[in-house]
Amino acid sequence: MPDKKFVNQNNEQEPFIITFDDDGIYLAVFPLQKLETQVNYGQVVDELKKRNVQNFDVTVINKVIKECSGEKVKIANIQIAAEPPDINIIVSRDRMEAILEIHHHKGGRKLTLPEALNKINEYGIIFGIDVKSIEKALTLTTSNSVCARGQKPINGSDAYLNYYFDFDTIGRPANSENGKVNFKDINKFICVTENQLLAEKIPATAGIDGIDVFGNPIPAKPGKDLPLLIGKNTRYENETIIATASGHLEFINKRLTVVPVINIDGDVDLSVGNIDFVGNIIIKGSVKPGFCVKSNGNIEVHGSVNGGTLEAENIVVRMGIQGMNTGLINARKDVTAKFLENSTVFAGNNVTINSYILHSTVNAGKRIIISDRQGLVAGGKLSAGEEISLATVGTQLSPSTILEVGVNPLLRDEYRQLRRDIKSVEYDLAQTTKALDLLNSIDANSLSQEKKELLLRLTKTHFHILGKLEPMKKRLSTLEVDIEEMRSGKISVANFIYPGTTVIVGSIVKPIREILQYVQLTEQDGEIKITPFK
Repeated sequence: MPDKKFVNQNNEQEPFIITFDDDGIYLAVFPLQKLETQVNYGQVVDELKKRNVQNFDVTVINKVIKECSGEKVKIANIQIAAEPPDINIIVSRDRMEAILEIHHHKGGRKLTLPEALNKINEYGIIFGIDVKSIEKALTLTTSNSVCARGQKPINGSDAYLNYYFDFDTIGRPANSENGKVNFKDINKFICVTENQLLAEKIPATAGIDGIDVFGNPIPAKPGKDLPLLIGKNTRYENETIIATASGHLEFINKRLTVVPVINIDGDVDLSVGNIDFVGNIIIKGSVKPGFCVKSNGNIEVHGSVNGGTLEAENIVVRMGIQGMNTGLINARKDVTAKFLENSTVFAGNNVTINSYILHSTVNAGKRIIISDRQGLVAGGKLSAGEEISLATVGTQLSPSTILEVGVNPLLRDEYRQLRRDIKSVEYDLAQTTKALDLLNSIDANSLSQEKKELLLRLTKTHFHILGKLEPMKKRLSTLEVDIEEMRSGKISVANFIYPGTTVIVGSIVKPIREILQYVQLTEQDGEIKITPFK
């Protein structure tokens, strides 16, 4: 049996003592004269709950507090303490996850959130704690939950090139405005011009460091830099690649390269499609019917042109041109070919043909020449600004053939169009002048705001038209001088001119009614003069 008297040897200031003896749980409250403050019921109960004491006798407790005799009084029977839960924490090998394992025993007490957090902190886990996951785990008999997660590092991105063109479009047919697919426009080449921006280097990034559940930093891997390999006709400037010449793009030895010449190993057909290029074009094969090749430089065709269209500075067709009455050859300077047949040709300067021209329309700003002494022109119309030099014109079958010199057809067309434009502008100027004169005749103070605004607009329009008309008239004067100088054009024929041929020099027209041989035709004194071939 326990002693009835309890002596507080350790601390006489302790207001009450709770002891666990073999036969029960005892409470002793010290006499009041030894205490600074009176013990209350709540203090005792709080202490009992901390010690997990249940089913205590409230009446006895109140009595012991009231008597405060210092004697030990039994307030509850011996209790078996509730078995605490099993707790374990497992941290992953990379320290990026912590798993909280809890097993609550049957009849045992539940784990509290502060106890769980204290256990987690005991393991040194301080980052990424998931309180909601822990609270959910506490409601389960057995749980295995992630209680903390680290933050993975975000590695830096590698440097890369941002291209301002799309290689994926190569070989894709273009869509027309009506939604139809044009299989002749397959975008075989990506064309660029000088000083065009081709690509921009996007630098590598350093990345963002991570942190594990213990609060330790995890370094991120920085991105890799990209060494730039600069190809021909490009330059590197301020993290960009810029074209230093016009051409088309190719990757040559992993280098972005601008190639100033397009080389077509075969024919221009459906496998190649139409071509529109800023530089020179060399075609080892032929141009098939219906296909168009345009260049700001020169075009050289090793084969023939069959019903195709060519536009360039200079055009050379080694095997000749069969226009098939549909094709068009248009050179800003010179055209050279082996032959022309059923073709339409325009050249700013010269057209030089090796053998023959049949049933074709040929216009040259300066000269049309057939170089072969056996060369033939039959059918069609040839017009040149300065000279037509041929071997034989027409045949005994008398096909209709027209030879015209002394007028550059391009200048003539420009002259005619310019005169029409000047007439239209002069009409607009006259109408504007009339309206201005009418408004200016009215006292300015009596004009309404609307008419004042109209007067201002008409004045601006008047000066705009005058500024437009003056250069047009200057150009017209220049064209008149150029056309006048061409009236001295000549036609030279090394062999024969057959009847059926019409010769035009300047504005003078002469039908050929008999065979002429070894002649030169020029304009003198208002008529066409025939002299021996020189």
